[in-house]
Amino acid sequence: MIHPHTYIHHNAKIATNVKIDPFSVIHQNVEIGEGTWIGSNVTIMDGARIGKNCRIFPGAVIAAVPQDLKFEGELTTVEIGDNTTIREFVTIHRGTKDRWKTIVGNNLNTTFGKWIYCCVRTLKPKYVIETGVAHGYSSWIILNAMHKNNTGKLYSIDLPNNDTNKDYNFNDKPTTGWMVPDILKERWQMLLGDSKIILPKLLNELKEIDILFHDSDHSYEHMQYEFEISHPFIKSKGLLISDDVHNHPAFSEHVNKYGLKALQFNKGGT
Repeated sequence: MIHPHTYIHHNAKIATNVKIDPFSVIHQNVEIGEGTWIGSNVTIMDGARIGKNCRIFPGAVIAAVPQDLKFEGELTTVEIGDNTTIREFVTIHRGTKDRWKTIVGNNLNTTFGKWIYCCVRTLKPKYVIETGVAHGYSSWIILNAMHKNNTGKLYSIDLPNNDTNKDYNFNDKPTTGWMVPDILKERWQMLLGDSKIILPKLLNELKEIDILFHDSDHSYEHMQYEFEISHPFIKSKGLLISDDVHNHPAFSEHVNKYGLKALQFNKGGT
């Protein structure tokens, strides 16, 4: 139920079964998922993407313009994951550069990030290779865990501006891996180019690795290639991590071929 004393811009996208209490304001370029409750006196501004079954308590401000002086009016977003609770008078700002996202919530993306972080913290790897960087979300997580471990090096391979999802391609800015802060870069080497060329050379150079994280070309052929070429180099107690394994049987075939122990998230395919 939407209270009649609520202002909602006609371009806002409000799903069914959303409850909005009086005196809240919903701007344009806003999306709110099913079953979400918006308390009274909440302001939801341009660029807000709110998931399903969220609870936003009175006085909160979502997708406010950043206070960062570097902000130049870019069209950025705030993404609130499903089933997230935001308490009274919380303010969540948008990012400060083109395509930056502020991500909040315990949805699959953030849960998976926590899982990668825990893997790196527990395994304390010497060498990790990831294929596919884009914004650098996973790179930042891995490097942060390495920083806490005080050991390890991450090699990231990326072919910029070649993704079928335009959100992972860049023009002038931001650059590939922009999310990684300078303080974490001492353990990071980014290699730009085709993983079919770079990956075999790097594996031969390192001799063995602790973790391979595949997040590049998710076609059957390419995933099969990266899994196969890296398999002899991954330590016996190492990890093969891959995104989008639900799209085709490349991952399951690899697991069955080598008798590996595997874990798959039921949503999202990782």
